[in-house]
Amino acid sequence: MTIAGRPLHFYFIAFALGSIFITFCDTIFCYELNPQTIFLMVVAVIATIIDVVLIKRWTRNPDDKCLASAVAATSFVLFIIGGSYSTATLAIVFWVIQQAFGMRQCMGIAGILMVLMALPRSLAGQYQRDDIHYILFLETIVIVHFSFAWLLTALEKSAEKERRYAVEAAVSMEQAESARMLHDGLGQQLVTTIVALDVAQALKSTSEQAAWSEVHNAQAVAKQALVDLRRWVRALDPPETPTPHTSDQLVAAMQSLSQTFSSTGLEFQIDKPDDNYALAAAQGELFQIAVREGVSNALRHGQPTMIHFHLRVNEDSITLTVEDYSDKEHALVPVKASSTENGYGLRSLRKRATQLGGTMTAGPTDTGFYLDVSLPRTENM
Repeated sequence: MTIAGRPLHFYFIAFALGSIFITFCDTIFCYELNPQTIFLMVVAVIATIIDVVLIKRWTRNPDDKCLASAVAATSFVLFIIGGSYSTATLAIVFWVIQQAFGMRQCMGIAGILMVLMALPRSLAGQYQRDDIHYILFLETIVIVHFSFAWLLTALEKSAEKERRYAVEAAVSMEQAESARMLHDGLGQQLVTTIVALDVAQALKSTSEQAAWSEVHNAQAVAKQALVDLRRWVRALDPPETPTPHTSDQLVAAMQSLSQTFSSTGLEFQIDKPDDNYALAAAQGELFQIAVREGVSNALRHGQPTMIHFHLRVNEDSITLTVEDYSDKEHALVPVKASSTENGYGLRSLRKRATQLGGTMTAGPTDTGFYLDVSLPRTENM
């Protein structure tokens, strides 16, 4: 689930950490600044900066449990030293634990925290009305923020599941269409081969040279059919790669895909940016689909000899262009043309690119077909 190209948890984390500054303002304007208060404010500023850095690193590598533990620990420190305004940082703790370790572990930690919060005043002996109110207030904070973290996790998992179903549906429809086109193309080549051999057999007794010419034609068509078959099989069953979270991981996915075509005679050229840039999960998934769709379109609209992946980054956007060439001599000066009609896969790509605040264009060129996806650069939090 994204809003303006950013994941939902980005706004949640920004709100929680931003609440720390409300605590600062409340401390500065409503209370006297003493050495202890100043020390706590300095610690809170440092912890906030560390927390932001750790969160950015962890969201790029969500399987790293050590980073997840560090994020939870620093967020909990902010919860301890902050005032009532900054209790939202506790929700960050629960959200990170749910994402990295699971709901059961998060419930256990929440239960332990509720016991520890009530323990000091429980051991003090006699209960006062204020003590009971204070303990109930702390328990409520834990329950509310645990529930909020659970809701955020549930929403993101639901959005991820819907996105995965949409991708599977799009891939299934494209594969069915590609299978039909493969059948028609391969069928025509086989018919041409059979006809050529039949003609050669008929000419064998009258013109041996003409008969051999037909045999050579049949052989050429059969060889091309075998090449096309190999390419389509690899296009319909690409290697499984995880969703890229950085531009380098996206390039690695391109390289993995290109290696599957190494025995088909189809060449690949990959141009990548010099630096490594972060990609939101939805962006990485869309670029990965665009890579496969670009290869499928190249095979669908012609017989390419080379496919060019060009990933470029500027201050505002990240753009991936997939272009194929039937004649490598023209590869240096490609000429793009507008697309007049797109299939389901391209329409789905355009819709998803628009939802992420980007654009998608596709169409024929003088040398083949091109696909261009451009998305806005965002911090992957």
